[in-house]
Amino acid sequence: MNFNINPMGWYESANDRDIQKEYVNRNFDLIVPAGHILAFQISQTVSGPTDFGGPYALIIRRAKDDSIIHQDSDFNVTSSLDPSDSNFAIVKRIGGLIFSPAPNAVYYATLSDAHGRMWFTEYFSYYNDVSKFLKITYSSKEVIRTSDQTIVFEGGFQFTMYLDSVIARPSYEYTEEAEEKGGYKFVSVQVAKKVFRFSLPVPEFLVDAMSILRLCDFVRITDEFRTYNCTDFLMTPEWSPEGDLAFNDCEFSTSAIIKKIDGLKNIDNLGEYSDTQYNEDYKNNNG
Repeated sequence: MNFNINPMGWYESANDRDIQKEYVNRNFDLIVPAGHILAFQISQTVSGPTDFGGPYALIIRRAKDDSIIHQDSDFNVTSSLDPSDSNFAIVKRIGGLIFSPAPNAVYYATLSDAHGRMWFTEYFSYYNDVSKFLKITYSSKEVIRTSDQTIVFEGGFQFTMYLDSVIARPSYEYTEEAEEKGGYKFVSVQVAKKVFRFSLPVPEFLVDAMSILRLCDFVRITDEFRTYNCTDFLMTPEWSPEGDLAFNDCEFSTSAIIKKIDGLKNIDNLGEYSDTQYNEDYKNNNG
C-alpha cells in the first residue's frame, strides 16, 4: 500500500506498521475509545462468487504479549465491488463498540478472511474517556481515489480519528475586492474570516490519513466544549530531526465570516469626485 487511508492503518503485513520502520524507535499513542474499532476500508482482489472472501474474523490482541482479549469469527463488515475496478472489492466497517469492558492498554487488531488473507492495524491505546481529545469525523459526497484504492462514502460511512491536541485561539484574516478611482478606494466586497488552528506530532500513517480531510465535503471537529463544521482544512507537516514524527500544523475555517458588499473607503469629503460620478464611470466601463 502506497498511501494509508485508515486512521488505524490496516496493512497486509505486520512489517508495514510504523514501528517496523528502521527510523522509528517508539510507539505512537494512537487513541481509540475503549472496546471500539475505528471505521475502516480495505481494498482486496475479488474472491468467491458473492461473499468477496467472507466470513471475516476479527481478533484484538494485547501488544506486549500477543494475548487475545477479544475475537469474533463472523465479524460484521460490508463488501462491495470497487466502482473503479471490478477486479477489486471494498471491505468496510462503520466502526463503533465491539466489546466491553476493555482495560486501558496497548493493542493491535487483525482481520482475516476465509481465503487466508490477513490485515494488521497499527498499535493503538484504549481510553475509557476520550472527551478531552479532539474528535474529527469526515466524509465526502463523491468517491476519493488514491493511487491504489477507491474510498467509497455510502451508507453513512465516515472516518473518525482522535487527536491529543487543543484548538488554539483563532486568528483573523481579511480580504477585500477594491478599485481605486480618482485617488479614492472603492471597496466592492470585504470579508473577515476566523481561522482556527491546532498542532501535534504525528507519524507518517496519520499524516497520510489526515491528508484526506482536505478532500472531504463534510469535516466536523469536536473538542470538550464545542463542535466546528469546517469549510476548509489545511495542514503543514514538518518532520522532526529523528524522522519518525512530523509536527503537523493544522488550520481550518468554518462559516464564521463577516461580509460587507459595496462601500467607499475612509472618505469624509469626496470633493470634485462624487459617488455618482464613480457609478456612471462603472456603468460605462462595464456595459
